[in-house]
Amino acid sequence: FNFLSEFIATFTFIFVLLNLGNFTSGLKPLMVGLVIAVIGTCLGSTTGFALNPARDWSPRLAYTVLPVPNKGKSEWSYAWVPMLGPLAGSLFACWMEQLAVI
Repeated sequence: FNFLSEFIATFTFIFVLLNLGNFTSGLKPLMVGLVIAVIGTCLGSTTGFALNPARDWSPRLAYTVLPVPNKGKSEWSYAWVPMLGPLAGSLFACWMEQLAVI
């Protein structure tokens, strides 16, 4: 279910961005921020909505490598969810956008 949450959040975000056009003009930067806020509010409670594999992978790697006293496990067995969910969601959004253009 967490993979599905990451997939849906990233799909929605990328699909909206692809359909905004030039999102650096007018009020579109505000719209991008509001989309991120809405996605975070709706789907962020399950996984923290990575939307980007680097948001999970980099801290997990640093936590594994750095000598933190009394640290727990890095949970690498779960790392595939925030890595593959956003990648699959973004690829699916790009594919859907290509289908809509055709």
